[in-house]
Amino acid sequence: MARPQLGQLGNSWLSIFVFLCEGYDLPEDVLIKNYLKSTLRSIKRHKGYAFINIAGLAIGMACCILILMYITTELRYDRYHENADRIFRLGLDANMGGTTVVTPISNVPSAPTLIQGYPEVLNAVRIRTVSKRAMQYEDKIFFENSILYVDSAVFQVFTFPMIKGDPTTALKPAYSIVLTEETARRYFGNENPMGKILKYNNQYDFTVTGVIENVPHNSHFTFDMLCSYETLYDLDRKAMEEWFNFRDYTYLLLSEGIDYKELEQKFPALIDKYMGDMLKALGGEIDFFLQPLKSIHLHSNMENEIRPNSSITYIYIFAAIGLFILCIACINFMNLATARSSTRAKEVGMRKVVGAKRKELIWQFLGERLSDIFSSFSVFAIFIACLGLFGMASFAAEQRTKEIGIRKVLGASVTGVVVLLSKDFLKLIVAANIIAWPLAYFGMNKWMQNFAYKSGIDLWVFLYTVILAVGIALITVSYQSIKAALLNPVDAIKYE
Repeated sequence: MARPQLGQLGNSWLSIFVFLCEGYDLPEDVLIKNYLKSTLRSIKRHKGYAFINIAGLAIGMACCILILMYITTELRYDRYHENADRIFRLGLDANMGGTTVVTPISNVPSAPTLIQGYPEVLNAVRIRTVSKRAMQYEDKIFFENSILYVDSAVFQVFTFPMIKGDPTTALKPAYSIVLTEETARRYFGNENPMGKILKYNNQYDFTVTGVIENVPHNSHFTFDMLCSYETLYDLDRKAMEEWFNFRDYTYLLLSEGIDYKELEQKFPALIDKYMGDMLKALGGEIDFFLQPLKSIHLHSNMENEIRPNSSITYIYIFAAIGLFILCIACINFMNLATARSSTRAKEVGMRKVVGAKRKELIWQFLGERLSDIFSSFSVFAIFIACLGLFGMASFAAEQRTKEIGIRKVLGASVTGVVVLLSKDFLKLIVAANIIAWPLAYFGMNKWMQNFAYKSGIDLWVFLYTVILAVGIALITVSYQSIKAALLNPVDAIKYE
């Protein structure tokens, strides 16, 4: 007797029962298909349970992901510098008249002396902070509180990519200044800032000699402007040569393979040579130490930090909280699954009667759990994507406020403006789907080749995906689009 095909019997549980009783093995793709059907029926039949289970796990996972993102950001502070492993900050441990001071501030002459006398020190940069200063270009005046004086070697020690100018010479002349890209745009708009003059505190003229990329936020010090350290020598050279002038943050770039602890052992001789007599007269003691750049943000909380740092303790606390939340979410998920297991005893028995093996049952229930977890991830991913779309729609509407006002004055309708703002996003979504379709088709086709009984990939699946993506995008974008379209055109035209 010829062996019948399962398709001739149908895909109901009765047909599967007959198929198994005849002594045939059930094709793997049919098993997976029925597992998915069973999962979807279970979710539909127990909506409340499914919502609590999926939402609880999704919220727990979302919290863990956010905590993980925070921890990752904190651990990556200052690691974008190419020489991060070889950069160290010079610190001071002093005892004067019974008062102990531990600070990251060092004296002015140490940097050039260390470069000249110690082969371990390849280069050095001194950084001096200043209080708020008025900066003026023509009729524009800004009060800046993120200005630093730095040595010209700053671009050789740290990684601050330069957009305009020469990094080796930009800060060598006195009264030269380098701006971040955002700051240059604030003062000069689309003009070329090179060679332009900025009036510093209504006293000195600084010439713009360079523009660099904006400083990453995960840096233990940030700035908008860098002024030439040579300017300080021009203003008061005698004070700059004083060994007891402690005002700067000094960063050393060590040669390859140098143990910074061995270099620290040489500092007492340096201090004794240049400050020994004065320290004996004052009855004080001074010692220098080095801090690895990558450890400053989480392991340094001294007085007079260049800006407040975080603490490794917070990382441990948040990691424990994230793990605790995930454990609670998983325990709740398992408890609910276990509580429901008794109601599925009949189903399990029926499946075993029709020939289901223990291994297959385990994989089915695991598949249902994975399916729920996948749903949680999907919901969270869609939510994050919608937030991004909402932000982009807000930005686009703000950038085109004047244009919208002019169009409304010229007779454009609310619908027309909404379509105008929405169509750009729709183009991107359609383009994304065009790119995604071949990749998805190739991946699914490759996966389905592993099955003995194959089914085709229907076109409607892809069309449904496009419709769903467009629908979600329109709902997300429409609020900002309608809000912009209803704006008073007079206010829109005056908007800056």
